[in-house]
Amino acid sequence: MKKATLLITILSVLTTGTVSAKSGERATNTFEGMRIGAGISETGVEAKFKFDDPAIEGFAADFDYGDGYKFELGYDFNEVVGVGASYETNTGTITNNFFGTGNVDASTIKLSIDLGYAFYFDSFYVKPYAKLGYKFYLDDTSDWVTEEYNSDDFFYGAGLRLQYQAIYIDATIDYFSTDFSNDDETIHVVYDYTQVGVTIGYKF
Repeated sequence: MKKATLLITILSVLTTGTVSAKSGERATNTFEGMRIGAGISETGVEAKFKFDDPAIEGFAADFDYGDGYKFELGYDFNEVVGVGASYETNTGTITNNFFGTGNVDASTIKLSIDLGYAFYFDSFYVKPYAKLGYKFYLDDTSDWVTEEYNSDDFFYGAGLRLQYQAIYIDATIDYFSTDFSNDDETIHVVYDYTQVGVTIGYKF
């Protein structure tokens, strides 16, 4: 997740160190309205194992879980409340010391509401926000314990959006979990996912 983390760091520096506050006219630069964007998404996971046999202790493992693209559509009602929908992929051949090598092929659809405040600096808007939503996750991974399973549940996250005129950059980090059991239900796994996304888009 190094590339997405670096992009978030750059965005934070830009928004905190390169713009100066100004109470001037906002002209055509408004925050409300529809927006559409695209970018990158990277996923990490922590797998927590539990076993029916009390003689076997549970354990956990952390590893990268692929990267891919992110497409989003959103609408900001005002400088505080917005809603959004996104589609993210995480794919690739992943190797780690725990599972070995596996071919990740997964995607996530998210519907969310975000709450924050869009501060106006010079000709920029900067909105830090928290969000809550519902996700639909499809994992088609092969060669590992998890193979072809779906899950849907709530997720939560946070973001930071920088908007200049009709162009914006958005950095987000989201968290959600899924459960998995093998066919004979002797192994139970809880997967805690972290998805980092960076998009560039246009506000209508």
